[in-house]
Amino acid sequence: MAATELYLMRPTLGSTSLLLGLLVVAALTTVSVGHEGDHGEEQTKGKEDDGGISHSAMGHTRAELTKAVDLNPDKHIYEVNLTASVIEWDYGTDSNITAWAYNGQVPGPLLEASLGDRVIVHFHNGLPEPSMIHWHGLEVPANMDGSQRAQKEVPPGGYFRYDFTLTPSIYHSSSGLLAFYHSHFNTHQQIEKGLHGAFIVRDPQEEALLGLDSQQYDEQVLVLDDILLNETSGRLHSFTPYTDDPHKTLEELHNGREGNFLLVNGRSAKSGLGRMVK
Repeated sequence: MAATELYLMRPTLGSTSLLLGLLVVAALTTVSVGHEGDHGEEQTKGKEDDGGISHSAMGHTRAELTKAVDLNPDKHIYEVNLTASVIEWDYGTDSNITAWAYNGQVPGPLLEASLGDRVIVHFHNGLPEPSMIHWHGLEVPANMDGSQRAQKEVPPGGYFRYDFTLTPSIYHSSSGLLAFYHSHFNTHQQIEKGLHGAFIVRDPQEEALLGLDSQQYDEQVLVLDDILLNETSGRLHSFTPYTDDPHKTLEELHNGREGNFLLVNGRSAKSGLGRMVK
């Protein structure tokens, strides 16, 4: 029987409900080559290309997160582009929603680097309002944190270069972790619309001690998200304040609103892989 381990991280943020999970499954037919020039290219035996849906050795169909393309040949420098834009997103049913996405996908592309690496992110804002990126769970310099207290928001059509080094912090000692990145402007709306993604920070020494560097293991990252859809139109519910209950409005701003539709890696939990339609 295949050994399975599940690592979960439930972040606390005032925007929406997100649950990140790292699923490690013993799968002898899969070979993962991590952090060799392209920071995590996956080579798989016996797995067919099926429009982004892959089949593991256990026979399960799953939606893979697309990894960001590393632009830098130096294996200790992880350099990527992240462009925020408005798209029509097919989340796996007969209806589409207008989403705000990084690199045209919800959630955004999977980022993956190791402790000690330098991370460079070229952020282009193609949205109709300002935005910025916060690195939730990572300890970075204040001017790279993507918080309005330390960084000026990036205007529509604007550009910002994030540049920091992944170092151990008081939050996660010297080990790797599964963190995530998200918008930190008008947060409760921009994250609900799709501006979030997973970020794996690896510790090669820790993975070697745990035996997770073995080629016998296949790895799956799951991003679970609940969104609130209008029952009539099937579109994202409006963000209208509760005029009769201002306390409820403040509560949603702080805690996020409870959704009525579950997404797994940006697709309906009951359907095929979500995709951008235009």
